[in-house]
Amino acid sequence: MFVSCSVIILRRTSPDIYRPFKSPPAPYLPLASILICLFLFLNLHTPSYIRCIVWLVIGLSIYLLYGRNHSTLVKTT
Repeated sequence: MFVSCSVIILRRTSPDIYRPFKSPPAPYLPLASILICLFLFLNLHTPSYIRCIVWLVIGLSIYLLYGRNHSTLVKTT
């Protein structure tokens, strides 16, 4: 869904940049992709939402803790 949003935004804000691949019907295919993803996401069961939030918290905590201990910006100051 984020990729589809990005395609639409980049087509509007930077129409002149080089693109080796162009999506066939530019605004319609990404919009259809966004709508289908939203439909699928809204039809998930509650345990799926809970698992998503739990894994998101686990992943973000690992990412932030690792980044804090291994950051080159922290080591240079």
